[in-house]
Order: sequence, then C-alpha cells, then structure tokens
Amino acid sequence: LNGDKIASATGGTYASVNAANGISVTSPGAIGNFVITDSSGAIPVFGYTLGTAPVTAAVGQITPAQLTASIIGTPTKTYDGTTTATLGSGNYLISGLVGGQTITVNQPNTVGYASAEAGAETVTAGFKDTNFIAGIGTLLSNYILPTTATGNGLINRANVVLSGILANNKVYDGSALAGLDTSNQNLFGIISGDI
Repeated sequence: LNGDKIASATGGTYASVNAANGISVTSPGAIGNFVITDSSGAIPVFGYTLGTAPVTAAVGQITPAQLTASIIGTPTKTYDGTTTATLGSGNYLISGLVGGQTITVNQPNTVGYASAEAGAETVTAGFKDTNFIAGIGTLLSNYILPTTATGNGLINRANVVLSGILANNKVYDGSALAGLDTSNQNLFGIISGDI
C-alpha cells in the first residue's frame, strides 16, 4: 500500500482475559475483517485485495476495572458510648464486578459510626486488600479494590433501670398525688462516664 492507504481490522483477540501488561493480541484471520481505506479511514479503496488471510500479532494491555463498595442493611446497635460497629459480609455491596464474579468482605480493621450518640448515624469502613475474598472464578488482580465504604446506620437508645424511689406518706386530701423520696435512688445501665 502506498502512503495514503491503510488497512484496518475490525477486531482482535487478547491471549488472556485477565488484567496485565504486554498481552499478545492476534488480529482476526478472516479477510473480511480487514478494510483498506484512504488515510482518513473514511473512504474504502477498491481495486485491492488481500492475497492471504493475515494473522498479525501485537501487544496490548488490559487494565483492572474499578470497584466501589457501599454499606447496606442499616447496621444497628444499642448505645454503648463508643462508635464501634460490627458488620457482617452481608452488610457490604460491591459494585462493578463482571457478570458472574463475586467478592466478599471480611470485617475491616476500621469500621465505625460517625458519632457515638443514639440516632441515625453514617457508618464508614476502611479496607485493606486482605479484607477481600475472591469467589470461584474471580481474580482480585483484575480489579482496583475499594478503600472505603459508607452507608446508613442506627444506634438505638440504651435502657436504664431506676430503683430506690419511695413514696412519702401523707394525710388524706382527696387527691391521688404522691410525694416521692429520691434520696436513695439508683440508676442501672448508665455507661461509665456519662454521669
């Protein structure tokens, strides 16, 4: 071909489906997969034919796919004065996987509520690569693993027990009102440091 003619193929095949550098790429062997065009690639040039079915090799790269993670299922605990959260593998959703592939998450080293106070709280987890377990047929090296995940959580109020309250005796006055003696009261279930 002279300088203003180019041959282009409509596809090729990587030697491996996994992410890596320097993977051999083989062009299709069928002549019908090649088109000879002018240098703009727009106008087919007739009068030429490829004499044999070409099989050419090149080198390509498959880069890992980016994954994201989120926390689901509204992890819930009772107020204990800490931000510590305990999540199971079912509390993590990994997005971006190729169909049929799976990854599960171990309990991360850092996971907690945004605040120790009772109420709706954001839960955040920080990951290391060792927190991920590949399912059958899944290679972790084919993915850029997420480093964090967030989601909605809930801390319920802790129950306390009040004891030692006595009623004061009184003279009949036609009402049900009672005075209370709280001098010996005790609260049980309060987290240390809260009172």
